[in-house]
Amino acid sequence: MALVAFLLAISPWAVYSASSKPHIVHIMLDDTGRADLNNPLVEAPVMQRLMSEGLQFSNHYVFRVCSPSRSSLQSGRYPWALGLYDNDGSAYDNNNATGDNMAIPAAYKLLPERLAELGYETHAVGKWHCGFAQKAYTPTYRGYKTFLGYYKAMTKDYWTHQSDIDCGETFVKDMTDAEGSTLRSSYDNTTFDADLFGDRAVNIITQHNVDNPLFLYFALHNEHDPHQAPRWIIDRFKHVPDDTYKVTAALIYSMDQQIARVVQALNETGMLENTVLTFTSDNGGPLDHALNYNTFTGDGRFKFRGGKHTMWEGGVNSIAWMWSPLLPQAVQGTYYDGLVHISDFAPTYVEGLAGGQFTAAPGTYNVTSVNLWPSILDPSQSSPRDEVIVSVQSPYAPATCHQDKWLARACTAVIRKGAMKLILGPAGDPRIILVNNSSPEPVEFGHSGGKCDGEHCGSKGYHGPDKHGAIPCQDGCLFNLTADPSESNDLYKQPEYARVVQDLTARLAAAGASAPPWAIIPGMEESKEWSDALCHVSRPYGTVMPLDYTN
Repeated sequence: MALVAFLLAISPWAVYSASSKPHIVHIMLDDTGRADLNNPLVEAPVMQRLMSEGLQFSNHYVFRVCSPSRSSLQSGRYPWALGLYDNDGSAYDNNNATGDNMAIPAAYKLLPERLAELGYETHAVGKWHCGFAQKAYTPTYRGYKTFLGYYKAMTKDYWTHQSDIDCGETFVKDMTDAEGSTLRSSYDNTTFDADLFGDRAVNIITQHNVDNPLFLYFALHNEHDPHQAPRWIIDRFKHVPDDTYKVTAALIYSMDQQIARVVQALNETGMLENTVLTFTSDNGGPLDHALNYNTFTGDGRFKFRGGKHTMWEGGVNSIAWMWSPLLPQAVQGTYYDGLVHISDFAPTYVEGLAGGQFTAAPGTYNVTSVNLWPSILDPSQSSPRDEVIVSVQSPYAPATCHQDKWLARACTAVIRKGAMKLILGPAGDPRIILVNNSSPEPVEFGHSGGKCDGEHCGSKGYHGPDKHGAIPCQDGCLFNLTADPSESNDLYKQPEYARVVQDLTARLAAAGASAPPWAIIPGMEESKEWSDALCHVSRPYGTVMPLDYTN
């Protein structure tokens, strides 16, 4: 608890005057729900402190799953504008987009490239999930000086880092340690990945020349599947009666400890006073293991329906906040209630913090993201964004795609303009699951499906959707989110809202008509079978490698 004591001793709101470009640390959380960090069952004192004293973004929009949201941050574009309509094209007939052959198109200059041009030293640690099958799409070929982490989603094991590419009897992990044009295995297959990533992040900070601005993208794997945690952490949560939620609480605690280490390193190097820390989750918390607790603000602000995989607010309005000694006192400990899309942080960093220009390169989709920094500094200014187009239907992603196991469709079109949100197509599992029960007696792990292999423990999620019930929004839904944040009162068929439905439908149609083909890497369009080729290339290195990499 020494790290926590250190942070509680910080006087974060002294007034600093930065004479140089600020350091930027963007912390990407994985599958963290809006209420996870303030649930009374968990221990997250560091993040709770930084969140309560920072600026919380109450309308921060993402996609319903990982890769599109992450790609949006890196590119400063809506995911659908990149051709990233989902993690893959499996919901569509005759679609060869497998995920492995997809990437942010090469024409786009990414955030680290832009910041490097402005004098920043750029590093990435953790989960990438923005393309890897050719080396030009990997982090150190797209602007990062170094990268340690997963190219893909990582759904196998937090300790062995095993890839989800099936290479038969050959063990191939997905943990790359890259510097510049050199890609190599991390040579580590026994360390819990949060510890591994925390070690690297701290090392980057302590070795950094503080006279130069730093951009660190720190993308932890917690709380994503396969839902595992060390036994010693799980044993802290004997008051949590359920194994699945014990693991979730342990993952949150682990995440909090690594973030404490990063903040401590920034402070010890003298960088913290000129650093902007931003936290975002790539999507909402999954209903099968998120610790939803929807009364923590006391005002019902985040009583959201649904979770990851769905188009409800619980899936696409994700937790996000900013902490920095550079924030004015007037915004400390407050909410930013204007509309925000995760892509907005790219121009906010480039223009607002680094003093550059965020312009579109030839052959790329128009810049639809906005610089939030002026409205962050001055609470009297409104957000420069008046709409968010979460997803569209296009000639390449038609409305006929298949429904997934969470009762949603990737091709459901969603827009929010002002207070009004239109959903065209199945929105997904509509439940609100509250988890806040504490056991009066200690409950050992393993009583409700959890299993351990020595000190390595895990528990699968559950609470699957009711597949026999009605599927909301098949024909369309309209909600006033200011009056109805839990999306309980559908206005779609009410006559007085007919013009709103008409206008928002037309806006979605226009956006969809301009959307590009799927973002499949050129030359990889014709086949869905890339596992054998990737295994052939990766086996000699012991870790997933791009098809065209040789060393």
